[in-house]
Amino acid sequence: PERPELLQFFKGSHEDIPAMAEHLKQAATQGVTFHGVIAADDILALGAVKYAREQGLRIPEDLAVIGYNNSMLTNACEPGLTSVDNKLETQCQHLITTLMNVLNGEETQTQTMFSGQLIKRGTTH
Repeated sequence: PERPELLQFFKGSHEDIPAMAEHLKQAATQGVTFHGVIAADDILALGAVKYAREQGLRIPEDLAVIGYNNSMLTNACEPGLTSVDNKLETQCQHLITTLMNVLNGEETQTQTMFSGQLIKRGTTH
């Protein structure tokens, strides 16, 4: 079920690690309970790891964390950050091929779907 009262905690930009940690702390202080965080990118996920450390939470036992982009940051914390690999290199190669086909007047696909891959590391079970 939808919980509109939670929307206040998920609005706005949280572009750095300390800001994300503070954001989660405020949510918890106001009674929001959570056992996991799925972040929009790996930087924000590291903010969740920082929050867990500050609160004395065990990762992943008390708080599981998943990032997005599978960036170099996944190895910047202990335990390593679980992240969704969005296959950016594959997407870029496909984009270049498609663009070259369009510029050369060749037929191209009208739709392409890419699937991400969850790369499990230490922040999840």
